[in-house]
Amino acid sequence: VEWIPGPHMSLSSEDECREVYNIPVGYRYKGYRIKPGSIVQRASCTIRYVEADSSEEIQRLLNTQGERSAEGGLLADIPSVATLGRIEGGIRRARLSNQRLAQSAHFRHAALILYGKTKRNRLLRLPSKIEITLEVGLVETAEAPDTPSQTDGQAAYLQTQIRHLQSQYDAHLSAQTEIQRQLSEELSAASSARAGLVAQLQVLEAANVSLHSEKETLSSQLASLQLSSNSSVTDATSVSSLGDSSVPPALLVSSDALPVAVEIVEESTPVAYAQDVTQSESAQLLHARKQEDPLLPLSAEESIQLLNMYIAEGVVNARKLSGKEAIVVMGNTGAGKSTFLNYLMGCKMTTQDPEELGLVGLDDEVVVVLPRSAGGPLDEIMPIGHEKRSRTFLPHIEGDPRQEAPYAYCDCPGFLDNRWPEVNIANAVNIRRALQEASSVRLLILINYDTLKVDRGRGLSDMLRICTQLFGSSDQLSKHKDSVLLGITHVPGDKRMDRVRKYLLKDSPTVLASLTERMFFYDPLDKGGEDFSKRAGCRSLIGGLIPLKDAGKLFHTVLTDSDERMLRELTERQCEELEGHLSRYAYPSASQSWQMLQRLRVIDNLSVERLLQSSRSRVVDHITRTEMDYQRSCHFHDFARAERMLSHLKSFHSHFSASEVDLDLPDLTELSAYLNLCKERSEEAKRERAERAAERHRAAEDKQQLLGILERQRQETAAQLAQMQERHA
Repeated sequence: VEWIPGPHMSLSSEDECREVYNIPVGYRYKGYRIKPGSIVQRASCTIRYVEADSSEEIQRLLNTQGERSAEGGLLADIPSVATLGRIEGGIRRARLSNQRLAQSAHFRHAALILYGKTKRNRLLRLPSKIEITLEVGLVETAEAPDTPSQTDGQAAYLQTQIRHLQSQYDAHLSAQTEIQRQLSEELSAASSARAGLVAQLQVLEAANVSLHSEKETLSSQLASLQLSSNSSVTDATSVSSLGDSSVPPALLVSSDALPVAVEIVEESTPVAYAQDVTQSESAQLLHARKQEDPLLPLSAEESIQLLNMYIAEGVVNARKLSGKEAIVVMGNTGAGKSTFLNYLMGCKMTTQDPEELGLVGLDDEVVVVLPRSAGGPLDEIMPIGHEKRSRTFLPHIEGDPRQEAPYAYCDCPGFLDNRWPEVNIANAVNIRRALQEASSVRLLILINYDTLKVDRGRGLSDMLRICTQLFGSSDQLSKHKDSVLLGITHVPGDKRMDRVRKYLLKDSPTVLASLTERMFFYDPLDKGGEDFSKRAGCRSLIGGLIPLKDAGKLFHTVLTDSDERMLRELTERQCEELEGHLSRYAYPSASQSWQMLQRLRVIDNLSVERLLQSSRSRVVDHITRTEMDYQRSCHFHDFARAERMLSHLKSFHSHFSASEVDLDLPDLTELSAYLNLCKERSEEAKRERAERAAERHRAAEDKQQLLGILERQRQETAAQLAQMQERHA
C-alpha cells in the first residue's frame, strides 16, 4: 500500500464545504488515515467512498447545497456509496471505519468525498473550525492495459488533466500579464523617483560648493584675525569685528576645531539624505495632505500608515500617565473640557473679544486664561480651541501644577468629532492605551447645557452610549458609578439643579439615573448661583470619587458605527490583496500585506480580529495546499511542477516566518530530500522498464528463431513425406 497526500479541508466559523478527491486511474483505494495535527472543533466532517461510471456524476455533487441535498444526490445518481466515518465535535469523538469495501471492477471512477460544516462562534466558547488532512492508501491494479474500463478511465483522466493544465496555463498567463503591468508601473515610479533624487543631488552639490567657498572665506578671515590679535576666536567680541561676514553660531569655535566642523558638513551625501526620508516622514506628509483636504481618498496602505503613526505617537504620549492617578475628562467638542481643566488646576479665567483672537462668530466674548503677564497666577496649561472643531489629536496629559496631589489630568479628544476615520480610530486606541498606563482612573463626563435642548438631547444620549461602550456594558457603567462624575457646562446662572436632573431622568435609561446622583454645575468665571460648584467644590467632588484600579482590563476601545465600518472595509481590502498575492505566489507583496494587517491588531476590535484570523487561515491553507501539490507532483513523477512548487515554498520561507503565521512550516531540507528520492525511484523504474523491454525483445527474437527452426523442420518433414509417397507409388 502506498500512502500519498489526500484531500485537505480548512473552514472557519459558520461555513460549509465539500472536497472531492478522485482516485487516480490504475490505482485501487485501500484505506485512509487522518494526518496528525488535524483539528475538528465544534464542527462535523463526513468521509464517503463512491464509485460511478463517469467523473461528471461525481463532480455534480460539488454544486449541491447542504448535507441532505448531497445525500439525496448520492442516493439518486451514484451507483455505489459507502460512509467511511463521521467526526463531530473533535477528532477524539470520531466514528471512523476502514473496513474492506466491496469494490466493483466495472465502475470506471472512484473518489473520496469530504463534507465539512462549522458552527457559529459563541462568546466564552472555543472557536468553531476544521483543519483536517487525509492520507490515502492506494494499490496499483494489475488490470490489463487494453481492457475497455481502464482505457476509458484513462481517457477521462487525461481529459481532466488537460482541462486542469489549461486552467493553470490561463491563470499563469493572467498572472504574468499582471506582473508585467506592475513592473511597468514600478519602473515608471522608479524613473520619477530617480529624477527627484537627481534634482536633490544637484541642489546638494550646489550647497556643497557654497559651503566650500564659505569655508575658504572663513579660513582667511580667521587667519587674518589670528595674525592681528594672536588670540582665539572664541570671544564673541572678536567675531563681531568681522563686519558683514555673519558667522553662524555653530562656527563660534576655535580655529583648531573649525576644519573638523567643516569636514562634518562635507561628509553629508545625497545617499544619507535619501535615507532620512523614512516611513514616518511619509506618514507626516500624508497627514499634512489630509489636513488640507479631509476628503482626500487614501489607499489601504496609506490609511494603515497613518493609523500606525497616530498610534505610535499615542504610545509615547500614554507614558505620561504611567504610575499616576489620572483625572480623565471626556466630552464632545464644545463641552469645555480644556477650559474646565485650566480652571480646575488654578488658572484665572477671563473673557476676550473673539476678533482679538482672529475668530469669526456670533459670540460677543469667549472665555480665555488670564496669562501671568496680565496678572494671572498661571499661563494656559491645556490649549483651548475656540473653533467648533477639535484641535486635539491625542489625549493631552499634564501634571498637577500645584503639586498638592499625585494627579495627572487627561483631556481626551471628542469621540464624535468630524475628522477623518483614521484619526477617530487612533484616538479611540490612544485613549484606552493612556487609561491602561495609569495606576488608577477617575472619570469626568462633561455635557454642554445647550446640547440638552437640541435634537431631544442627542448629545447626551450619544455621550452616554460612548461611555457605555467604554465600560463594555451599561451594567458595568452602573457598577462603577461612584468613580464617574457628571458635569454640566455653559449652564445659565439662574438654573436649578433639581429641575435639570428631572429633565435628564425623563424618558432616560436607568444608567443615567445612577450617574445623576453625582452631578455638578460650574461656571469658569464663578458667576453661577448657589447650585454651582466653585473650584474647591469641584476638587472635593473629584477627590470623593472611588479610583478605578486595573483600568486596562475594564475599558474597551470605542468606535462609532461609521469608523468601525471603515476599519472593517479597510481590513477586508487588505485581506483580498493578500489572497490575490498568494494566488499568484507573489510572496514579497503578500508579506507586505500580512505586515500591514498585523499592525491593525493593536486596535483590539472583534471584527478586525475575526478578519485577521480569517487571513491567517488563508495563509495556512495556501501553504498547506502548495505542500500537498508538491508531494503529489513528486509521487506521480511530475518533477517540473514539483520543482516550481519547491521554489514557491522556498520563497515563502524567505518572506514569512513561522512565528508570524503561527504555523509549523515544512522543512525544506526534508522536502528536497523527498524530491531527490522520488527522482531516484523514477530513474530506477525507468531502468527496470528498459530491462523488461530488453528481455521482451530478446524473447521475441528467440521466438522468431524457434519459429524459423520449426518451419524448416516442417518443410523437411513435408519433403520426406513426399519422397516416401513417391517410393510407395
